[in-house]
Amino acid sequence: MQNSIRYSDGRQEIINLPKAFSVGDVVAVTHRRDGGVVVQRVSPAPTPIDGDLFIYLGNVTTGQTIGYTLYITKHIPGGQTIYVTFYTYVFDSGSGASTSVQKRYSSSADWGAETIANYKSIKTGEAYLRIENTYGMVAGDYIRIDLIKHKGTFKSGELITDGSFESNSMNSSGSDTAIPVYGDKNTNWIKNKGGRVRIISSDYYDGSYCLEFYT
Repeated sequence: MQNSIRYSDGRQEIINLPKAFSVGDVVAVTHRRDGGVVVQRVSPAPTPIDGDLFIYLGNVTTGQTIGYTLYITKHIPGGQTIYVTFYTYVFDSGSGASTSVQKRYSSSADWGAETIANYKSIKTGEAYLRIENTYGMVAGDYIRIDLIKHKGTFKSGELITDGSFESNSMNSSGSDTAIPVYGDKNTNWIKNKGGRVRIISSDYYDGSYCLEFYT
């Protein structure tokens, strides 16, 4: 990709940027004695996107495995890496246990199936799924998720609670994070305060909905 660099003295230069850079990044240009040019990003690191939500899945027993299959589409034209984390929580009246799987995405792709690894529960209690977009998005990026199904011995093959988002309903948490709590059992998706995550009309099935992390 080519881009124009303008220096403080008014000079302008056309350089080739590696795909790791995006238009709008602030860069430092160093001219080497051998004639080469070194370009380094000096922009601040991407800030976290406050997309964080969870939903009650049902009651699980010790030894059952919890996993997920889902459909996902990504729009990342700049090639930067976006991190999305899937947490599984199991709570009883005294304490909780959790595990997480982080997915890294760096290119655009149309709707396709994806599997999230199984977690073997060490407790008998309430199971929750939490999805968090960690960081990496720039203006214009989005990730959409739909049709989340159980993949494991716990409710194998069933659609998770509102896993197709057809309720078009989302509640707001009073805190900055939407971490589950024992006894909530809320069957609507709950997002963190001000989070950049929403339910929208799907671009895959007419008249249906999907989840979107956006900037």
